Amino acid sequence: MKQQIKGKKLLSAGLVLGVLCGANLITTEHKASAATVFTLTSTPASINLSELTPSLIKGSIEDLVPGSSYHTFNKNKSFYSTPLSINGVKYETGIGTHSRSEIGYDLNGQYTSLTANVGVDDQVAKGHGSVQFVVKADGKVIYESPVKKSGDPAEQIKVNISETKKLELIVLDADGSIVNDHANWANIKVHSAVNLSELTPILVKGSTESSSYHTFNKNKSFYSTPLSINGVKYETGIGTHSQSTIRYDLNGQYTSLTANVGVDDQVARGHGSVKFVIVADGEVIYTSPVKKSGDPAEQVKVNISGKHTLDLIVFDADGNIVNDHANWANAKLLP
Repeated sequence: MKQQIKGKKLLSAGLVLGVLCGANLITTEHKASAATVFTLTSTPASINLSELTPSLIKGSIEDLVPGSSYHTFNKNKSFYSTPLSINGVKYETGIGTHSRSEIGYDLNGQYTSLTANVGVDDQVAKGHGSVQFVVKADGKVIYESPVKKSGDPAEQIKVNISETKKLELIVLDADGSIVNDHANWANIKVHSAVNLSELTPILVKGSTESSSYHTFNKNKSFYSTPLSINGVKYETGIGTHSQSTIRYDLNGQYTSLTANVGVDDQVARGHGSVKFVIVADGEVIYTSPVKKSGDPAEQVKVNISGKHTLDLIVFDADGNIVNDHANWANAKLLP
């Protein structure tokens, strides 16, 4: 049997998957059930770091002037207790502090990335103050800013903190003096991965849809059993069947998709024969090898930065859809 993956066309024995931009995703030579359309889209899981309670606050100002009205940790306001502002841009959330300072958090490995805008607060005269921002994860430096002074644009930060247990935000003086070193960690957020199964697709289309079997099974297999590939069980994911398409509207909010894909263990070893395809904004970005029951899961990680439409496609690899119970196991979106 001839198969071809070329450009944006997917061909497989009697099935033509026309991967197109916009609303037209699949055309098929055999009859398939009508698509089920949903409307809810996705939102990344993000938390303002200022809402979390630090496990450590250490600063030179409070050490030098005990009992002063200035604090190393100011929630959603500057060191002077004014609205956070960097180079004329105001921020509703963040942390106002001063060099030299260290603010620590116990994250327990729950987050994947940290974002922030850092700089010297506008309460300081332009050109004054001189600081450097440092981020540590489990004792290792993962970010160092250039030297920042008042009037400089905010420095945008995005760092990977996957599996980090202890996070440290450090501000250093950059010229040997702490005078006017009013430092803002503005709009600082921690982000966690999102289980794709928790989001609502905008399109579900499959050739095997019936009253008993469904193209989209949340956190269970096509047979409604726990997801399992080659003896490994997964708590989250999507169970489906060839030929199928599951579409999400991501609004450009995520950077990558990870998953473990394969044929579910409910199928006898060596049976079933599928390929997994991922399409982002109409372009094929991933095609798996042929997978059968008993094969180890294929680990997937693809870049979806800025992508708006995500399509998860499963098609038969041998011209027969029998036993093609396909799992998108542990599928996650990373912000």
